[in-house]
Amino acid sequence: EVNASIRPSQIFGNEVILNSRDITDRMEARLMLEREVAKRTRELQTLLTINRTVSSTLDLSSLLEIILDTASGVVEYDSAALYELDDQAGSLRPLKHRGEHADNQTLAQQVFDLAAQDEKVIETRRPVIIRDLEEDGKASSDARALYVQRFGEPRGVRSWMCLPLIARDRVLGIMS
Repeated sequence: EVNASIRPSQIFGNEVILNSRDITDRMEARLMLEREVAKRTRELQTLLTINRTVSSTLDLSSLLEIILDTASGVVEYDSAALYELDDQAGSLRPLKHRGEHADNQTLAQQVFDLAAQDEKVIETRRPVIIRDLEEDGKASSDARALYVQRFGEPRGVRSWMCLPLIARDRVLGIMS
């Protein structure tokens, strides 16, 4: 985009003086900022919805369903699971599943020992995101091995994310 202007004091006979400035970079930066603001606004609205929901129901099953529904508005997923943390035993117990393993009754009966990825999420209280499980690298191979150990071969699974579930400054579990 070019901004050009002509002022009468700049006209001398048949000559015209033009002043122009390229504002492409500024406009691109503004658009990128607007997209980031919109993304953060959606995330905050989702957290507010989850907070209202948590405050309005005492039924755990309904609450877990709502959390998975709401999370799908922020991060599109094919499969998701919520796990309860047992600090004493150092394990995770599946609470609710969606996707490929949702109908697996034996999965609901299982208890998983904490893996390095789980411990990292719990200790740092920050998500771990693996964009491509097929990529070379320790994080990808560790996540792939964990998936295989818990669920079998990751058919069609390309990325993986693990989030801490925190309430009143205490990690209660994880969502992956």
